[in-house]
Amino acid sequence: MSRLLAIVLLAACSAEPGDDKPGNDDSDTASTDDTQDTDDTDDTDDTDDTDDSGDTGPTEPQSYCEANSLTVRAWDASATDPIYDGLTPDATYVLVNGTEWVLSEHWTGCDSVLLLNIGSLGSRGDYPTYKDGAEVHDWLAATPLNVQMVFFSDASSEDDRLAELEEVRGQVDSALVAIGGETATELSERIFYATEPHTEAPVLSGFAQDAQTAGAPFGGMIIDRMQHIHELGYLCDPLTGWETCPPRFLAYEPEYANFTSDREDTLAAAGPVTEITVYDDFFLDGGTWSSGDARVEVELPDAATMATFDTMEFDLTQRCTGHPELVSCPAWDYLVYLYLCDEDDPATADVDESTTCNTEVGRWITTYWRPGRWVHDVTPYLALLQDGGTRKFAFYTSQPYQTDLTIRLSNQGKGMRPTALEPLFPGGYLDDTYNSRAVHVYDATGVWGVRVFEGDADYETEVSHVDVDESGGFLVGANPRRHPYGRSAFTRMDVEWGDDRLYWCAATYSASSEAIATACDGTECTPPDHDDLETGCNGGAWRALTPEDGSGTTIGTLEGRWVDIYNDARLPMTVEVPDDLAAVSIMAIITGHGGASGDNCAEFCDHQHTFAVDGGSSWTKDHPMVGDLYGCADQVSDGTIPNQAGTWVYGRGGWCPGMEVDPWEVDVSTELLDGNAHELSYLGLVNGQVRRRGGHGGANIRMLSYLVHYR
Repeated sequence: MSRLLAIVLLAACSAEPGDDKPGNDDSDTASTDDTQDTDDTDDTDDTDDTDDSGDTGPTEPQSYCEANSLTVRAWDASATDPIYDGLTPDATYVLVNGTEWVLSEHWTGCDSVLLLNIGSLGSRGDYPTYKDGAEVHDWLAATPLNVQMVFFSDASSEDDRLAELEEVRGQVDSALVAIGGETATELSERIFYATEPHTEAPVLSGFAQDAQTAGAPFGGMIIDRMQHIHELGYLCDPLTGWETCPPRFLAYEPEYANFTSDREDTLAAAGPVTEITVYDDFFLDGGTWSSGDARVEVELPDAATMATFDTMEFDLTQRCTGHPELVSCPAWDYLVYLYLCDEDDPATADVDESTTCNTEVGRWITTYWRPGRWVHDVTPYLALLQDGGTRKFAFYTSQPYQTDLTIRLSNQGKGMRPTALEPLFPGGYLDDTYNSRAVHVYDATGVWGVRVFEGDADYETEVSHVDVDESGGFLVGANPRRHPYGRSAFTRMDVEWGDDRLYWCAATYSASSEAIATACDGTECTPPDHDDLETGCNGGAWRALTPEDGSGTTIGTLEGRWVDIYNDARLPMTVEVPDDLAAVSIMAIITGHGGASGDNCAEFCDHQHTFAVDGGSSWTKDHPMVGDLYGCADQVSDGTIPNQAGTWVYGRGGWCPGMEVDPWEVDVSTELLDGNAHELSYLGLVNGQVRRRGGHGGANIRMLSYLVHYR
C-alpha cells in the first residue's frame, strides 16, 4: 500500500480503544540525522558538499503488495448492486471509534476482504464466536497476511454489539501479541470493528437476509482479490462431527483467494490461447446421461492448426442452481467425467459410431454444497484430437449443475507435442486378486505360500497333512497369526491335475482344527467337487495354475512354483516405440474409491502404483496424504475448494473433494527410446503390501494409463 494509505490505516487502528496493538510503534518517526545536523560551520564550502547534491529525500517504504510481489488490481467503481460472485460495489461502515471505513479507500489491490458476522442465524451456532483465545490464536497464525477483516455483530442493541465487538477485539489483540513478528505487524493494521448490525450493513445485509430467509447459517462474505464477493462456505470441523466451528477454517478463504488470483495471472500470461466452448451455462440435471442430452458437438481447428498446439487445458465451472450455497448446491462429492465420443465412420452409413462415448479425457470430484472452478493441464489427450474438425463430447454428472466447460489450446514453446496414446493397464477392484498374477510356492519345508511379488509372505500355510496322488487330493495346514483370512486357523487346499496345469481350490481358510479341515464334511468346511472344475469350488471355478517359466516345476509334482493368472489386462506387456520420437512418457489417472472391512480402503489408504521397465527402472505414484486428516485441506493453495459442508478436509487416495484429478506423468525416454522391445509391468499395493481384505463391490481403483508419444 502507499505511504498515505498506510498512515490512514494506522490512524484508524490506533484511534480505537486498545491502541497498544503490536506493530503500531511510532517511536522512530524522527530521523536521527535530521536532529543532529544543526551545526553548519563545516558546510562553508558548498562546492565540496557532494552528498547534498544527490539527496533525494527519504525512501518511501514498500507496500506489502510490492514487498511480496503480489499482483495489484485497481478498484473498479462500476458496480452498483452487490450480487453473488459479482463485482463488489463500494461500502462505508462506521467503526467503534466513530470513524468511517470506506472499502474503496482501504482497497490495496492485493488484499482480500473478510466481512465477518459474530454470532449465527443458524440453529446450532454454526459459526465461530471468536471468543476462545486459543482458537483465535490458531486462526490468525494460519491466516495469509494480505487480508483485511471487518467484524460485525448480530446483537440487537448497539450496547450489546459494542460489548461483543470489544470482547472479540480483546481476544484478537491478545493473540497478535502472542504471535508477534510480521503476522502481528501486518494484521494489526488490517482488522476493524463496525457498529452496524450485519443485517443493516451495506453490501452485507442482502446476503444476510437471504441466509435468514433460507434458514442457513451466515458467517459473512469474502471479497476476493478480483473484487468479487463470495459466500464463505461452511466453517465447522468435520473431525468433531461438525459440532465445533473454530475460526481456523476462515484462514482457508483468503488462502483460496490467493490461489484464484494466481490462477488469473497464470491464464493471462499464457499468451495467445484458442478457446473452444464445450458447454456454456449448460444445465446438467444429473439424469441426462442416459438420454444423451449431455452430448454436444464442437468444432475444433483443422489438423494443420491443431499441430501448432503443444498444450491443452480444461476450464470447468460448476455453479449451483441458486444461493445460499448450503441450500442450493448439490450435497455430495461425486466423480464427474468428460468423455470423447468416437468419430463417425462415413463408410458405415447405417451406424453412427459417434454415439459411443466412453473415452475418458477429464475427471473431477465435485464439492459438498459449494460451486467451483478448475483449470488443469490435460496435454496428453491432445493426441486424440490432433485431426481437428467436428468432434462430439459427453459430460457425466449424477447431480445438477449449471456448467461451463472450455478447451484451452496454446503453444507454450515446449518444442514437442503428443501424437499418440498407447493404452497400458486398467484399474479394478482392490483385493488380493487385483494384480495380474500370484505365484503359489510349495517347497521342501512343507510351506504353501502365495506371493504377488517376491518378499510377499503374508499368505502362507504350514502344511501338516498331505493326501495327494496322481489324480489329485488335498493339503491341510496351520495358518500364521498374520494370515488375512484365517488367523491362527487351519486351511484346506484341494488340487486336481490337468494335462498342462494344476487346478487348485481353497476349501476353507478358517477351520478351527486340523481334524475339521481334513474331514471337510460340511462343518466349517464345504468339500469341493473334484468332478466339476467350473463351479465346484464353493460355487465358483477352480483356479488354474501353470508352472512358472524357468522354475523347473513339472506337472505331477506339487513342489515348485505355480503361476495363478488373475487379470490378463494387468499382465506385463511388450512395448516398442519408434526411436525417432522426441520423448515418451507414462501417463496415468488414478483415484481410489470405496472400501470394505471398516477401513474404507481404497478411498482412505495409501495405495501405490508402480510401473517398471524390464524389471529394473520403476516409477511409483503413491498417496501419502491419506495419513493426514487435513490432507485435502492442505491442498487449498493448489485449488481445493475450501469449507465444504462435508468431510472435505481428509486426505484421500488420489483425490480431494472439490478438485480436478490431474494426470500423473513420468518421462521414460531414457529407457524406451532405443529402438528395442521392452517389458513394461505394473503392480498395485497398499502400504507396500498386497491388499488382502476388501473384495468385489468394495474398494475400487479407477485407473487409466497410457504411453504417450511426443514428436
